[in-house]
Amino acid sequence: QAALTTARLVGPVTSGATGCDSGTGVSKWGSPTLLFTKGKLQHVKITSTSVATPAGIKVGSSEASVKDAYPKGSVAAGRAWYAPTGDFALLFRLAGGKVTAVEAGPVSIMETGAEGC
Repeated sequence: QAALTTARLVGPVTSGATGCDSGTGVSKWGSPTLLFTKGKLQHVKITSTSVATPAGIKVGSSEASVKDAYPKGSVAAGRAWYAPTGDFALLFRLAGGKVTAVEAGPVSIMETGAEGC
């Protein structure tokens, strides 16, 4: 958190009652929601259509394209596609057959579909 703040990649961070602090990343990256625990970035949530994963998936992409791009994924948290890669994972929130948010964080947080706090 300190390094992101020093580099001016995150705006003001609000302390949460549960030890989970939140902030917003810079607009260059679609102003993602950032969640920190004990000063460490734990969860990123993107709702902007201007940011894509390396496989080209972004908010507005079809559910079919997500499953094609991340075929080893699985359904999580009701209507989401969970795609782990090593210790980290992507979670694609889905509604109406389209991606509504792209989230990233440690597997231990993302596999539950929770935001990590």
